[in-house]
Amino acid sequence: MNDDSGVWRTVVRVGVVLGILASMIAILGFLRSQDTATTSSASQPTQPSGQSTQNTSQTVTPLPTASETTATATSAPSAPGTVLYQANWSSGMNGWTGTAQWNVLNGMLVSNGSGGYDFPDATPPYQPTVANYAVEARIQIVNIGCCTAGFGLYARAITMDSGSDGYIGGVDNISAQRPFSGIADIHTGGDAPCCSNVLGSVNYTPDTGWHVYRLEVKGNHIAFLIDGHTVTQATDNQFLSSGAVGIECWNGLQIAVSSFKVIAL
Repeated sequence: MNDDSGVWRTVVRVGVVLGILASMIAILGFLRSQDTATTSSASQPTQPSGQSTQNTSQTVTPLPTASETTATATSAPSAPGTVLYQANWSSGMNGWTGTAQWNVLNGMLVSNGSGGYDFPDATPPYQPTVANYAVEARIQIVNIGCCTAGFGLYARAITMDSGSDGYIGGVDNISAQRPFSGIADIHTGGDAPCCSNVLGSVNYTPDTGWHVYRLEVKGNHIAFLIDGHTVTQATDNQFLSSGAVGIECWNGLQIAVSSFKVIAL
């Protein structure tokens, strides 16, 4: 009887131990499941109130390719103030064309005064693709052989073989006596005001110093500026497309041009 009771006690003790172990395993399993659920919920984005949790995938827009980016940049219009073209005469004419009166000296474009009224233009290797722009040049009068000589900047030109029939802003009727008084004007249709339609003019004495001359065309508004100041302006509907640009110098006038730019407006 004593042996049976001892065996029974042993069985009871083993059962108790096994029960404790089972309880501990169950508790550990529960705790692990709680940690997993917490981690999973934390990794999910919180849905706004009232919205469904379905269809949470987002559409990702691919970045444009290099060719698409280049095409967009090329087709974008030039911002006002952008320099569209700037002359460089450091190594010669560099693509500029003109009659024998035009040469390059010390990095500047110069006229020797041998040109008459025919073919007096100096043309850059550039033609604007926009209609609104300014042609700007720094010019000095060197000498003059005739009191009806002049020079100018042209814009929106159409005919390039015998002068411009676009807009010309410049200095005309320059006297042969220093300080070279004359008129500043805007005209169309020919090399000099006597052969063209004068749209606006004012008395002006350019002297022998360097001055910055600027012809602006924007829509049907034309303005001629000297050293940053508007001296004459006009409204005209004849030439509205981009056309060509360049410099004119006629009838024995000698000038030097140290810079030439085309600037978007």
